[in-house]
Amino acid sequence: MSDSPLSDALAAYAGNRTDENWTAFVAVFRNSIVGAVGSGPVDENGRSRPGFGVGRTTAGDGRPRILTFADPPIYARRFGQVFTVGVPGSVLLEMAAGDPDCAGILVNSALEESSVVITREEAEASLD
Repeated sequence: MSDSPLSDALAAYAGNRTDENWTAFVAVFRNSIVGAVGSGPVDENGRSRPGFGVGRTTAGDGRPRILTFADPPIYARRFGQVFTVGVPGSVLLEMAAGDPDCAGILVNSALEESSVVITREEAEASLD
Protein backbone atom coordinates (compact mmCIF):
# COMPACT_ATOMS: atom_id res chain seq x y z
CA MET A 1 0.00 0.00 0.00
CA SER A 2 1.19 3.49 -0.85
CA ASP A 3 2.11 6.01 1.86
CA SER A 4 0.47 8.75 -0.23
CA PRO A 5 -3.01 7.44 -1.11
CA LEU A 6 -4.67 10.85 -1.46
CA SER A 7 -1.92 12.23 -3.67
CA ASP A 8 -2.04 9.04 -5.75
CA ALA A 9 -5.80 9.47 -6.23
CA LEU A 10 -5.29 13.16 -7.07
CA ALA A 11 -2.67 12.24 -9.70
CA ALA A 12 -4.92 9.55 -11.19
CA TYR A 13 -7.75 12.05 -11.56
CA ALA A 14 -5.50 14.84 -12.88
CA GLY A 15 -4.06 12.44 -15.45
CA ASN A 16 -7.40 11.03 -16.58
CA ARG A 17 -10.43 13.14 -15.63
CA THR A 18 -13.08 10.45 -15.60
CA ASP A 19 -16.11 10.18 -13.32
CA GLU A 20 -14.64 6.99 -11.88
CA ASN A 21 -11.35 8.69 -10.98
CA TRP A 22 -13.21 11.69 -9.52
CA THR A 23 -15.40 9.47 -7.35
CA ALA A 24 -12.33 7.58 -6.13
CA PHE A 25 -10.46 10.83 -5.36
CA VAL A 26 -13.35 12.29 -3.34
CA ALA A 27 -13.81 9.00 -1.46
CA VAL A 28 -10.13 8.90 -0.50
CA PHE A 29 -10.26 12.59 0.49
CA ARG A 30 -13.34 12.00 2.66
CA ASN A 31 -11.57 9.18 4.53
CA SER A 32 -8.18 10.88 4.92
CA ILE A 33 -6.62 13.13 7.50
CA VAL A 34 -5.65 16.22 5.51
CA GLY A 35 -3.24 19.01 6.44
CA ALA A 36 -4.70 22.48 6.96
CA VAL A 37 -3.83 25.74 8.67
CA GLY A 38 -5.97 25.78 11.78
CA SER A 39 -7.11 28.75 13.80
CA GLY A 40 -9.23 29.02 16.89
CA PRO A 41 -9.73 27.02 20.05
CA VAL A 42 -8.68 23.42 20.61
CA ASP A 43 -8.86 21.33 23.77
CA GLU A 44 -5.90 19.86 25.69
CA ASN A 45 -5.89 16.86 23.32
CA GLY A 46 -5.72 19.03 20.21
CA ARG A 47 -9.37 18.45 19.22
CA SER A 48 -11.24 21.39 17.75
CA ARG A 49 -13.75 23.31 19.82
CA PRO A 50 -16.55 25.66 18.71
CA GLY A 51 -15.03 28.58 16.82
CA PHE A 52 -12.25 26.52 15.24
CA GLY A 53 -11.62 27.24 11.56
CA VAL A 54 -9.20 26.51 8.76
CA GLY A 55 -7.24 28.80 6.48
CA ARG A 56 -8.30 29.71 2.98
CA THR A 57 -6.64 30.74 -0.22
CA THR A 58 -7.84 32.82 -3.14
CA ALA A 59 -5.18 31.48 -5.50
CA GLY A 60 -6.21 31.13 -9.12
CA ASP A 61 -9.48 32.96 -9.67
CA GLY A 62 -9.69 34.97 -6.44
CA ARG A 63 -12.51 32.89 -4.94
CA PRO A 64 -11.97 31.71 -1.33
CA ARG A 65 -11.31 28.00 -0.90
CA ILE A 66 -10.20 25.95 2.09
CA LEU A 67 -6.45 25.36 1.70
CA THR A 68 -5.43 21.73 2.28
CA PHE A 69 -2.39 19.49 1.94
CA ALA A 70 -2.70 15.81 0.99
CA ASP A 71 -0.84 13.10 2.92
CA PRO A 72 0.58 15.45 5.58
CA PRO A 73 3.70 13.46 6.60
CA ILE A 74 4.78 13.06 2.97
CA TYR A 75 3.91 16.68 2.15
CA ALA A 76 5.98 17.92 5.11
CA ARG A 77 9.03 15.90 4.02
CA ARG A 78 8.84 17.09 0.42
CA PHE A 79 7.71 20.72 0.74
CA GLY A 80 7.95 21.60 4.44
CA GLN A 81 5.31 21.66 7.13
CA VAL A 82 3.17 24.62 6.08
CA PHE A 83 0.06 23.24 7.82
CA THR A 84 -0.65 23.26 11.53
CA VAL A 85 -3.38 20.63 11.97
CA GLY A 86 -4.68 17.40 10.52
CA VAL A 87 -8.41 17.47 9.80
CA PRO A 88 -10.61 14.61 8.60
CA GLY A 89 -11.56 15.15 4.97
CA SER A 90 -15.18 14.48 5.86
CA VAL A 91 -15.13 17.48 8.22
CA LEU A 92 -13.59 19.70 5.53
CA LEU A 93 -16.27 18.64 3.05
CA GLU A 94 -18.94 19.58 5.60
CA MET A 95 -17.24 22.92 6.27
CA ALA A 96 -17.08 23.78 2.55
CA ALA A 97 -20.62 22.60 1.87
CA GLY A 98 -22.06 24.56 4.78
CA ASP A 99 -20.44 27.91 4.03
CA PRO A 100 -22.01 29.92 1.18
CA ASP A 101 -18.95 32.20 1.12
CA CYS A 102 -16.61 29.25 0.45
CA ALA A 103 -16.00 28.24 -3.17
CA GLY A 104 -14.66 24.80 -2.21
CA ILE A 105 -11.45 23.06 -1.19
CA LEU A 106 -8.02 23.32 -2.83
CA VAL A 107 -6.17 20.01 -2.35
CA ASN A 108 -2.39 20.19 -2.85
CA SER A 109 -0.54 17.01 -3.77
CA ALA A 110 2.30 15.73 -1.60
CA LEU A 111 4.05 14.21 -4.63
CA GLU A 112 4.35 17.16 -6.99
CA GLU A 113 3.38 20.79 -7.31
CA SER A 114 -0.18 20.15 -8.46
CA SER A 115 -3.61 20.55 -6.99
CA VAL A 116 -7.28 19.78 -7.59
CA VAL A 117 -10.32 21.79 -6.50
CA ILE A 118 -13.40 20.26 -4.94
CA THR A 119 -16.11 22.89 -5.47
CA ARG A 120 -18.64 23.70 -2.78
CA GLU A 121 -21.32 22.07 -4.92
CA GLU A 122 -19.20 18.92 -5.26
CA ALA A 123 -18.60 18.92 -1.50
CA GLU A 124 -22.37 19.16 -0.95
CA ALA A 125 -23.01 16.29 -3.38
CA SER A 126 -20.40 14.12 -1.63
CA LEU A 127 -22.37 14.34 1.62
CA ASP A 128 -25.49 12.71 0.14
